[in-house]
Amino acid sequence: MGNGILAVWTDCTADGEADFNEWYNREHLPERVGVPGFLKGVRYRAVEADRGYFTWYRTEDVGVLASKPYRDRLNDPTAWTERVMHVFRNTIRSAMTVESEAGEASVGAWAAVLRADESLGAVDLDALAGAGEALSAARWHLDMAATGSPTVEASIRGPDTQAARAVLVQTTTEAAARRAAGALAGQGEVGVYALMAVLAGEDLGG
Repeated sequence: MGNGILAVWTDCTADGEADFNEWYNREHLPERVGVPGFLKGVRYRAVEADRGYFTWYRTEDVGVLASKPYRDRLNDPTAWTERVMHVFRNTIRSAMTVESEAGEASVGAWAAVLRADESLGAVDLDALAGAGEALSAARWHLDMAATGSPTVEASIRGPDTQAARAVLVQTTTEAAARRAAGALAGQGEVGVYALMAVLAGEDLGG
């Protein structure tokens, strides 16, 4: 399993939300997962969080997020992408590396997500992943070199901010996600999210 992560927290305008979700599911996820080195994309919607949507992609390594094939895609947006970039709001986008993981390499129907700064202290991933109805827990850290370069998409969307550290706990129930969020409280911004879509490279035809 690769150790690169692209994590995106965002809101969107109310009048553009339907188009935003259609674009994400029908064009953007397949386009991104089709880039060489991308392994999987996962989308969640907020249940209780400061951003309405959370998406993360797993890549072979963080270098994929600075690679020419990926940057070519970012600098040549489709017409649909250009339109949807205008409805993004409050976007946090971070290219990250997996620091450590515990539990099964599964995608949960629910997730607790912590977004933190560089001062994030110890987090017991084994305890989070081993709790009732939990599947896995992972800790990520920012790679600014892979995150920060300007692109055409970013120029349309507007300036993003970054998360220095993140913890993802995947669970089978909302109650378990809320318990995990409670365990992470006080260390940064914590959200509870429900799964929307998963797309892996092997799911793509052709």
